[in-house]
Amino acid sequence: MEKKLSQHQKRIQRINVLYRYELMNSPINLQEIFEDDFILLSNEQFKKIEAIQKNYDYYKKVISRFFNSGWIWERIEPFVRGILLNAVNEFLLGLDPKIVVNEAINVAKKFCAENIHKWINAILQSIYKYFVLAEVVMQKEGVINDSESAQRTNSNQ
Repeated sequence: MEKKLSQHQKRIQRINVLYRYELMNSPINLQEIFEDDFILLSNEQFKKIEAIQKNYDYYKKVISRFFNSGWIWERIEPFVRGILLNAVNEFLLGLDPKIVVNEAINVAKKFCAENIHKWINAILQSIYKYFVLAEVVMQKEGVINDSESAQRTNSNQ
């Protein structure tokens, strides 16, 4: 009988898949992931990795805009990049931002260098504020209406 994974374990599993590709500096290869006997992803997990793969350039651009001046994507540890990519995807899926940030911090504390979790926290807080501001601007410009915004907020809970 297959052991059911917790959301935390699933998150670590996704981050490890992302880490593999970040470490090799290669694009996420969905076919390779699907065929790999060592990567056993549920359909739900695979779809989340697929969303990250499809939106990779956008996620990378959003994350990178909050780096210190002169820092580039490649300077960040590959595992940390995986944490950030997964967190941005979770924000955009409508997960509760407190859970997203807390989980990212916990994973970083468990697997990364000391104090990197503080940097991850600062980056993710900035990204979340950026997304909230973008939503407000879209409401003002009529791109989305208040009911769509409320629907997104309600799906977070």
